[in-house]
Amino acid sequence: MLNTMKLLVSFVATMIVTISAMGQTMTLKMKSGSYVTYSTEEVEEVTFAEKLDESNPSGNYYNGHEYVDLGLPSGKLWATCNIGATSPEMIGDYFAWGETNTKEEYSKDTYNHYGKNIGENISGTEYDAAHVQWGGEWCMPTYSEFSEMTAKCTWKVSFINGNKCFVGTAPNGNSITIPACGWINVYNNNSAEDGAYWCSNSSGTYSASMVWLIDPTGIYCSHPNRKELGQCIRAIYRK
Repeated sequence: MLNTMKLLVSFVATMIVTISAMGQTMTLKMKSGSYVTYSTEEVEEVTFAEKLDESNPSGNYYNGHEYVDLGLPSGKLWATCNIGATSPEMIGDYFAWGETNTKEEYSKDTYNHYGKNIGENISGTEYDAAHVQWGGEWCMPTYSEFSEMTAKCTWKVSFINGNKCFVGTAPNGNSITIPACGWINVYNNNSAEDGAYWCSNSSGTYSASMVWLIDPTGIYCSHPNRKELGQCIRAIYRK
């Protein structure tokens, strides 16, 4: 009965309602149309908590997407897959900076925000592909958040299912896999020898910050690249 009650009151929000009335009943209507009635004398409190992902037996999912806890000082939790990917070694989708959908051509002519100022930091905004695609508290990392993650991990290159990947192991023993993905423009159709990932920070009118993974010792954060280029995004969950 207690487990059933917890499922009934699992919503997005956190609050506690204390039931003090005596000699009354509380009736809950199920989605199936049936009713469940409790005596208020049996109920001490009702807790509304964030709904758990049903595919999450280990507790490492949020809003349907898996994350890894690297034990970072900031407490940020990193997605295990790129936006658009279904496994850690998959490249996933490419996005121009500030655009939230993929497209066939990445150029100045097709870039929605060319020459425009859409913000110095687009994390969590309508221009954040991670936030728009995955919802909730998922968002693009800032360059300082990306820098923290890369600095705290020890890196190596591994080939997983034929894909070149940068694998970082944190001091707590957990690891994160980031595939080499390159970037896309009209001259370069995804030469996936290195990793180029957008950060949420603008670097001026025509460029934005990215993290560039070249080899285990060559990882550059806040490296500027042109906003119209197609690059991958690895999301974070600011719990």
